[in-house]
Amino acid sequence: MNWTSVLICATIGAACSAVRYFISKQKSTTISVLALIALPVTLYLFSPYISNTVKASKLEEKYKENPLLNTISKKHPEEFKEFITISKKAVYNHEPTATIDGYTISLIRRVFSKHLNTASDEAIFRLITAQRDIYQILLKEHPEDIVKIELNQIDDSVVHLEELYPHLTEKIQKIEEEVILSENTVKTPIDDTLAKKKLAIIYSNLEKQFGEQNVFMTFTLPKSLPAATSAQIIFSYYQALLDCGKEDTALIAKYTMAA
Repeated sequence: MNWTSVLICATIGAACSAVRYFISKQKSTTISVLALIALPVTLYLFSPYISNTVKASKLEEKYKENPLLNTISKKHPEEFKEFITISKKAVYNHEPTATIDGYTISLIRRVFSKHLNTASDEAIFRLITAQRDIYQILLKEHPEDIVKIELNQIDDSVVHLEELYPHLTEKIQKIEEEVILSENTVKTPIDDTLAKKKLAIIYSNLEKQFGEQNVFMTFTLPKSLPAATSAQIIFSYYQALLDCGKEDTALIAKYTMAA
């Protein structure tokens, strides 16, 4: 199981930004709304030599070995309990690992979204920076993985980043923990009008650079283009988002995730 990619599908992604932007132009098929965390977890849990009954019984213990999921279990015990119940059933019933991945993504997404509006601009900026850095690595040798991650269509062919670049995946996870553990309860109001304006500028510049049709297809039907093309546009989106500065990066991220 590629747990890095599972969690890279669980936070802020270019796709959710594209949804609002392109729906304003015309209806389209949308891709995954969130994207990014890394969760290294022991492969013991999914070893073929261990019975599913034993795997299910050890599931909660193994998940809690991960600092991020352990944090969620303490801050959001009811949601974590429900997640464990569903995941145990899936493991016991021999459901595909992709299904179990989906439960993990859903849990992280729900919890992180609850804390997003109280997160600092600095934390969100660092999170987007880490995602940009990961995509920059993938862009050179594994552009197809960027597309798979943005589509939430991960599989064992996606490169295991936690093994190759642990410093990046650990950084992402620590930022997530920081956001979830924050005692700040003051929500930052989202200026939708300003966020839309900033987002439109980003996409307008991407269209000038890559062509309107290519940008549209990247954020609606990315597999209709060569992986290298879609991956480059997605990477460029993240770079453009960071170029807006911390305050506007956080504003756009909060706006796109509020949908």
